[in-house]
Amino acid sequence: MKSEKRLQERFEKREGIKWHDNIYEQLEYEKEIIEKIKRGEMKKEEEEAEEIQIKVGEEEEEGKIKINVIRPSQYKEVKVRIYVNGEEEIFDKKYEWVMKEGVDNIEVEKPMVEGIFDIRVMYEKVKLIQESKYIFKEAKGNDYIHIEKVKYQENNKEMTGIQVKIEEGKAEEGDFVCIYLASNTKNKEFIRKKCLENKTLTFFIPLSNKGTYFLKYFRKPVTEPTPSSPFIHIQRFEF
Repeated sequence: MKSEKRLQERFEKREGIKWHDNIYEQLEYEKEIIEKIKRGEMKKEEEEAEEIQIKVGEEEEEGKIKINVIRPSQYKEVKVRIYVNGEEEIFDKKYEWVMKEGVDNIEVEKPMVEGIFDIRVMYEKVKLIQESKYIFKEAKGNDYIHIEKVKYQENNKEMTGIQVKIEEGKAEEGDFVCIYLASNTKNKEFIRKKCLENKTLTFFIPLSNKGTYFLKYFRKPVTEPTPSSPFIHIQRFEF
């Protein structure tokens, strides 16, 4: 029954063909379709999939991108998602847009991230096409992350460092921050790393040496940052 239901759904999503509840009528109808394909009067579903195209371009209005998706009629509603280049897990649910039936273009805000991404067109759980290695350089300091120089007690010992506070509703489980020396311009090695657990919003990071630092804020699927890992926030601070 499940396989019959899936077959019925596929028929109903394709323009120009219909489903018959009577199984014998359906079999005769499918024979007719096969004959039409043989005569070249109808395309195979696989051949139509080759017509899928995606184009991504920046709009004249600053901070906007336009995504154009050309697709066969059986793909009535698709989703456009952003993934870290080469990863299979969506970078952030807010970077997912629905393209409804009859809609070929969407105009969206540029994601406030920096890194190399894939822009993928998904139908249900199937990837139809993607624009590979698309570069965003929109990450900046956000006003919902606050850094303050502090002293605090740890194991009965006075420590110096920074207190990082993130406004409620902005952090996600699995987010983490890394601290880099500002002199390390390529951010190859971090000197501190702090993962956010149990909806942590305020935490301390020990620092002892005076100087200029960078804080970078990362989100899944990034787990171990490299110089090319995408990030959603960067902030320079003095200690």
